[in-house]
Amino acid sequence: MNATRLIALAAIPLTAIQFYQRPGMASSATKNDKEVDDAMSDVTTESNGGKEETCPEPNEKRLVLKCGAHMIPDSRKGDQGEDAWFIQDSAVGVFDGVGGWRRKGVDPGKYSRALRDGSVQYIKEHGVGDLKLALKHAVEGNPNLGSSTACLAAMPQSPSLQVLNLGDSGLIQFRKEQIKFSTPEQQFRFNFPYQLGTNSLCTVDDSDAYVLEMQTGDTVVLATDGALDNLGEGEMESLARLTKDFSPNKAAEEFAKTANRNSLDREYDSPFAQNARKVGKNYSGGKQDDITVVLCRVCEQSKSWLPWSKL
Repeated sequence: MNATRLIALAAIPLTAIQFYQRPGMASSATKNDKEVDDAMSDVTTESNGGKEETCPEPNEKRLVLKCGAHMIPDSRKGDQGEDAWFIQDSAVGVFDGVGGWRRKGVDPGKYSRALRDGSVQYIKEHGVGDLKLALKHAVEGNPNLGSSTACLAAMPQSPSLQVLNLGDSGLIQFRKEQIKFSTPEQQFRFNFPYQLGTNSLCTVDDSDAYVLEMQTGDTVVLATDGALDNLGEGEMESLARLTKDFSPNKAAEEFAKTANRNSLDREYDSPFAQNARKVGKNYSGGKQDDITVVLCRVCEQSKSWLPWSKL
């Protein structure tokens, strides 16, 4: 694990926590395979007149991210679901609204989408240099009830990728189609993640932060727990091999669709089921949930391609 750990987990007494646990374990009800049709111009930095870019031949080299995304909402939660994500400049992020708020009549998706919008607004105005400030801005300006996990990454200076994670969404770095690094979950107990929002004693300062050194050909995946609960490490590495020549958009779609199939399979020994058994819970199969995947390829780009370069 070639990562510099910047912020340690904060120790918050469990008895002081006033916010919500995720809903109980999902039933085996079948859902429609409803997907969000990603518009290339909106979701990925690889748009080029409707044609997908490949990495350009470098002259003076720097590393850049080419990103795509795919989301499959849980059909039980409406068309939008409770997840949110963004791709903005060299920054990406995923957010997962905590479903326990529905018991209070609150749509958790409104909070996660407002976190996304606030983060994007800050990045547009101030750049990608400080993810913590971007997320703090989003939390402070969020008018909604609810709470959410958050995972953000940005490459303000090649070749270092800055990562900020709070809760049980996460980031995985692949090198040569093998997992090189993954963020650990932040949970108070099983299925009870750290979260930002109403009545939460967690703050952005409780996030884990990392700096990862990137190499050409690396792949970075950010995903909500709906994907991570339904894809084991071996399966993710198989998907990385399968999709290594796919565009980022198509690769993200393959990861998300595989997680969705697993979530509906009552015979699949999911990571969620394995973790449930570790704490004495009788659970088998996948876990139905919103599924969001943002996938980035690390490419070399010549300085002459950069929009701010002078000839």
